[in-house]
Amino acid sequence: MKKNFFKKTSIFLIFIEKKNFFKKTSIFLIFIEKNFFKKTSIFLIFIEKKIKKIKYILFLIFFFNIEF
Repeated sequence: MKKNFFKKTSIFLIFIEKKNFFKKTSIFLIFIEKNFFKKTSIFLIFIEKKIKKIKYILFLIFFFNIEF
């Protein structure tokens, strides 16, 4: 689970850097819905608010620390 998750996460961060963030987000959302836990709804709210790239990456790191 962890290994798979972090592999997909690194791809997701690349999407952010390439400015394809909102086009590729749906792919990541599908992954979250299939493999994630209770805090998914909070994560989806953050995506909807379209947080700036830097803050978003910091949130991802923070989120991983809580979950793992």
